[in-house]
Amino acid sequence: MGIKENKANGVECAFDILREGINEVIVATEQNAAPMGVIRKKDSLHMAVYLTAHTAQILQRCPFAVLHITDDPRWFVRTAFFDPDPEEYVLEKCTDFFIPRLREIPSWIACTCRVQNKTKEKLLVSLTPIRVVQSPHVFHPVNRGYNSVIEATVHATRYVDTKDPKLGDLISFHLGVAQKCGDEAVKEAVKMLLQHLSEQGCTIVISYR
Repeated sequence: MGIKENKANGVECAFDILREGINEVIVATEQNAAPMGVIRKKDSLHMAVYLTAHTAQILQRCPFAVLHITDDPRWFVRTAFFDPDPEEYVLEKCTDFFIPRLREIPSWIACTCRVQNKTKEKLLVSLTPIRVVQSPHVFHPVNRGYNSVIEATVHATRYVDTKDPKLGDLISFHLGVAQKCGDEAVKEAVKMLLQHLSEQGCTIVISYR
């Protein structure tokens, strides 16, 4: 059973994949990629994007994005702080446009984007799926280590700017859970995150409470 594609019913297929609430994905726009939460409310999809992010700047001039669906935590750590190399992207034709996606993530949803609202801090962007490609999926039990390394990464993106000790404590706690409960990919993601924090002059001691 190989990768399957659904062009005709892209919206319906996308809603089979994305749950109600906030879905953590890797969003690619013009060879820029970053972890983001895609909000599903019934039959609508949205993102709230900070204006300080490269993604917000790009979406205002190029209204397309690819939502990459992956359970590899290393992608979340990498793209939280660095853009992938140009050779890691491949161009996919969607309608009359070529949109860059990450070559190594086989499940993705290409979307058109529309800015619905703009504040001093954020864009509220609506998403309309136009193409869906999904690899075979094996369901796994919930793993606290995987969830915790994602939480630690989210906190770390703010910690490098604010040095807020409360965020440091949260990172320390979640990395402890990740080390105890995660698989080798999770533990590698922990090392990647600690290395990046160290390069930014941030020292985190993992808590094993």
